[in-house]
Amino acid sequence: MFKVMITAAAALTTVATASGEPSPAERLETLFDSPPQMRGANAWWHWQGANVTKSGITRDLQSMRDAGLSGATIFNIQDVGWDCEERMSTPLCPGLEYMNDKWWDMVSFAVAEAKRLGLELGLHNCPGYSTSGGPWITPELGMKKLVWAKGDQQPEAKLGFYRDIARVRTKRGVYRFGYTCTGKNTHPSPPDVEAGSLEADKMNAKAVGVHIDNLLNGLAAHGISASCPGLAFILMDSYEAGDASWTDDFAQEFMKRRGYDPVPFLPVIAKLGTDFGEEREERFRRDFERTKNELQTERHYKVFKERLNAAGFKFHLEPYSGPFDSYEASQFCDVPMTEFWVGLPFWAKEPSKGGACWFAGPVARALGRNVTGAESFTGYPIDDPFAITPRDLKIPLDATLARGVNRLSLHHWEHQPLGARWRPGYSMGPWGTHFGENQTWHEPAKGFYRYIQRCQALLQEGEMRCDALGLSFNDEDGTDTLPLSNFLTNTEVTAEGRLRVKSSGREYSLLFFEPSAERRFAGNTPWDAVEKKCFDLVRDYEKKGLKVGPMSKRTKYFEIANGDGDGVMASCRRAGDAAFFFVANTTDRPKKFAANFRQVAGKDFQPEIWNPESGEKRRIGEWRTENGVTPVELELPAEGSVFVVFREEGVRFCRRMPDLVATEAVLDGPWTLSFDADGGAPTNAIPLPSLRSWTDFAESGIRYYSGTATYETTLEVPEGREFALDLGDVRDVAEVFLDGERIGALWHAPYRIELPRAPKPGRHALKVRVTNAWTNRLIGDEKEPDDCILSKKMLGFGVQFVQSEGVKREIPHGRAVVRIPDEILKNAPRSVNRFAFSSWRYILSDKDLRPAGLLGPVRLVVKNLK
Repeated sequence: MFKVMITAAAALTTVATASGEPSPAERLETLFDSPPQMRGANAWWHWQGANVTKSGITRDLQSMRDAGLSGATIFNIQDVGWDCEERMSTPLCPGLEYMNDKWWDMVSFAVAEAKRLGLELGLHNCPGYSTSGGPWITPELGMKKLVWAKGDQQPEAKLGFYRDIARVRTKRGVYRFGYTCTGKNTHPSPPDVEAGSLEADKMNAKAVGVHIDNLLNGLAAHGISASCPGLAFILMDSYEAGDASWTDDFAQEFMKRRGYDPVPFLPVIAKLGTDFGEEREERFRRDFERTKNELQTERHYKVFKERLNAAGFKFHLEPYSGPFDSYEASQFCDVPMTEFWVGLPFWAKEPSKGGACWFAGPVARALGRNVTGAESFTGYPIDDPFAITPRDLKIPLDATLARGVNRLSLHHWEHQPLGARWRPGYSMGPWGTHFGENQTWHEPAKGFYRYIQRCQALLQEGEMRCDALGLSFNDEDGTDTLPLSNFLTNTEVTAEGRLRVKSSGREYSLLFFEPSAERRFAGNTPWDAVEKKCFDLVRDYEKKGLKVGPMSKRTKYFEIANGDGDGVMASCRRAGDAAFFFVANTTDRPKKFAANFRQVAGKDFQPEIWNPESGEKRRIGEWRTENGVTPVELELPAEGSVFVVFREEGVRFCRRMPDLVATEAVLDGPWTLSFDADGGAPTNAIPLPSLRSWTDFAESGIRYYSGTATYETTLEVPEGREFALDLGDVRDVAEVFLDGERIGALWHAPYRIELPRAPKPGRHALKVRVTNAWTNRLIGDEKEPDDCILSKKMLGFGVQFVQSEGVKREIPHGRAVVRIPDEILKNAPRSVNRFAFSSWRYILSDKDLRPAGLLGPVRLVVKNLK
């Protein structure tokens, strides 16, 4: 057993192979040391109506590249950013409409800029962010629903469209059944198309084909072909189009798939009563839903993937929360995606702690797709009125990576069409975690983006190890999953008794199967065949080692042996012979524990510790492996994470770290505090006897300040071997300088940094630059006259569970800016004393002020040999 603390660092030397070609293990080190641009995060890049400029496109993409992002996904949404009855009267590109020549010119320019900068772009397949459709979808091609009326009365005919099905006898008399449009539009669409942008009928291959034709033909007509860098993929966001209950040939397809006529059973859907009996009615309901699911999968998602792939584009999809089987749909995309929010999503009772892979990751892995994406850090207005900074994101980020997600799409990096001085700028209405160069913390917290880039560089390499395969409706972390139809046709058992997915070659020793949990799919479904195949596997192969049963029998690649491992999460991957684990402490407390790591190469490889924040790597001086398992003792700080890598035999280049004893000395000050110009704060340096939040100052220029301020003091360094600086509480990002030399930036707790060299004993100049979020400045600005015109209506969104109060109440989201003053449009000085500009006004007051600055206590940690 050996002990590792991630704050200790030692040099690690790499050895090249005899052939000169990098081995998979050496490739891991190269990826870690120099993460490629294409392994960085993607950003969801919302263009708001006609508020698009080429200068803004260039500036946005340049800032993404410089931060280490791989690229962006273009969405065209409402000009005020969200569903709102009023519209912006001052568009920055008059005449630009969705898919007209001006719009295509902007898209073509963005693609060309992405190629120049080495970035990958995606394009949402329709206006708005849900789901698939546009103004080219006529009522005949739109989504359909069943309607009925008694006797010969005319049922509802929405948008002038109606088709008869039949007259059917019910317990309440004869009813006329037919179908009409649901009338659902894509949303939140740009103003020029929002009134007539129908969702395509997802159960109608013709309707889906018309929609895809319009997209692909438009791209081709404007010379945009699939390329990376350039435009590489098309996205379909989460499903928000509502239910559909019919399509033109639904009765025929039902008869073909289920073996009986659905028309006599339509009163079951209408709840009008029949003589079939409860059991027979329930079977029809299941068959009805299953037929809808199958048609949506086959004619919508499957067709999308086939058509886009044929045109050279990848298909990215969030296949969940709709009237379809999410596991079946997950098969038909190149990058399946999940979604997670920061704080308290409107549908949840507890704050988010990272993205579960849901359907996307388990199905993707089983089918051999190495990348699982996630719409990441979506923010609810109560959580992020421009208040969230990277300090709030480390725990959900690490939990997401540990669950197997390895490609984040940041929600959101809003397109900023105005000049750089107008910050924070445009927002997707009240939603989002607000990323981008207009953030106060964008520059000092670039380590946040680089951390994602380095983690993803490794986590997209090789394949994630899972020794258990589940069937549909399995939501266990760390397992793969197959949809039922795929399980029946795409699996076999090897001579060694392992279950293999034929299309991917993935193998498992456990099939997670609990028949009692699946009886809701009894009747005319494939479940009987699934059940028979599972029992046949037990009978024929269990003696060879294949296990079929509960999840408790699965092989665990990472397991806490003892100590405080609560909240520690991990995933295992393999690249060639090398195995590597991402291990994260997803709590705000330090953890000390012992863990068992199962090596996967059949060899006893030496463990190494790689720190994805600092880039440091070191080998372990003492280690042992028994039966393929290597025990390790780890000490992780709060919110700490490491890669534990097994890639080489032997103990070459080992260096055991000496045991150190640490002492701490509090830096009481005094300090001097000075603020950057143009933020409203005093321009002179302020003596600061002790540390306190800027919000505790009486001066409004400091109380409401948002931006960067500099703290300076003298640091008295005693004799010692190694030193660290612990800043205590920081709101929100800190850059540390010693004797004028920048030694690093800190963007999450614990705000502690190792000094890279041992300072000589004596006095040294210490400088800490601290940056907070925009919230306080926005609150202060609301005390001044306004030069913008706001929407008349206060906008809200249902009810929100407020955890701190334990009650449900209406949350006002704020108001949209519907007219921007000429001074801002002309990039001229404003006529009002406001320091910030945002296209959305959250409803905030002084009670919403956030602590700001260096709060401390600041400590010097001196480490000496025992």
